[in-house]
Amino acid sequence: MEGKNTKPKKLIFGGTGYLGKYMVKASVSSGHNTFVYARPVTQNSRPSKLEIHKEFQGIGVTIIENLCDVGQVTSSQRMRSGRSLGHHLIN
Repeated sequence: MEGKNTKPKKLIFGGTGYLGKYMVKASVSSGHNTFVYARPVTQNSRPSKLEIHKEFQGIGVTIIENLCDVGQVTSSQRMRSGRSLGHHLIN
């Protein structure tokens, strides 16, 4: 299947937070196509959040912003991949 991207896809919610940023980096290091759902960057955002966004973009992470419904996000990813998605909650 030449030309078809077969790398696993990971969607991480909270990827710009304290634990999430490590999860994102581990996902990328493992060779996964990594997507991060994050709140939009605004003029009131912390400088550290802006730095994380730039760093993630530099390592090939796709940042998804401004979606309100978790179901919409997982549905859009399911449609793109053609299969169901797993998810993990960390409390």
